[in-house]
Amino acid sequence: MAYAEQNVTEDTIAIAKPKPKVCGDVRVTLFELRRGLDVHALAACEIILGSVTYAPMHSLTNVNTTTTTPIRFPYLREVYGYILLGYSSLRSFSSMFPRLSIIHGRELYHSYSLIIMDNFLLDELGLTSLINIRRGNIIIARNAHLCYAKSLRWNDIMETKQTQVITRQNRDNCAFCPTCPSACWSPTQCQQRCSSHCKGNCLSETVCCPIECVGGCYYGNITKPSNLICNACRNMRIYATGRCVQQCPQNMLKTGGSLCVTRTECTSFFMGSGFILEEVSECVISCPSGFSRESGSRCIRCTSSPA
Repeated sequence: MAYAEQNVTEDTIAIAKPKPKVCGDVRVTLFELRRGLDVHALAACEIILGSVTYAPMHSLTNVNTTTTTPIRFPYLREVYGYILLGYSSLRSFSSMFPRLSIIHGRELYHSYSLIIMDNFLLDELGLTSLINIRRGNIIIARNAHLCYAKSLRWNDIMETKQTQVITRQNRDNCAFCPTCPSACWSPTQCQQRCSSHCKGNCLSETVCCPIECVGGCYYGNITKPSNLICNACRNMRIYATGRCVQQCPQNMLKTGGSLCVTRTECTSFFMGSGFILEEVSECVISCPSGFSRESGSRCIRCTSSPA
């Protein structure tokens, strides 16, 4: 981007994309693929409120004769849980996750928020848009052809500096970032750097994102300078408008830990089956233990039957 020639911080109201397509947990394994997984529905996801497991087990089949529809998430920017990528025949994840910018790590897999293991043809990570991992450790291991994983400045990506990054049993004898000054995702894709006062939250080295953004930002209009749009909000996001706020307004419900929805939106939010948990003003995908569904879309605490 060449829209700014000096460090700039936007002080306007921070917003993210209004009404993003929200998905729950995503599992792509040999079992789901054999059952006829709708990969086209996955392609629309912009936010995944759960975790992503991509483990198609191609290593157990003949790669030359196995044909599957490519799994891609072209619009996905944030994942609330963890991402596990394993047992695949991909050479790069660049086309699968071209816009993935933030992993929140609210749900972890054995303390890890990013797991990349046993991808026997993988030679580059390609996660060029990944700017922020808010919680959890990283393990990248047993990818026999993988280069450049150790070159990356993982401390720039990890929000919690006490986390652990494990890279082992990958390819160690490959060239060190041939076209980049230091860190790279692939031979031609350098890791983005932020100015120090952007605190890891930037559009480019010269443009900081609004403070309420997390995981970077982008211009709403790519043909000319315009307002910066957050990839994700640091605290809460009003679903309909995309506005970043400290907390949900009193007349709205919280869902997924960082989205604010109306009661009307809740009932159709999770693939048409959201439920209102009145006690804590939340919108949930199903009534939790100890609650029962009442009036179609409300969760009411269960009471003991009289003796």
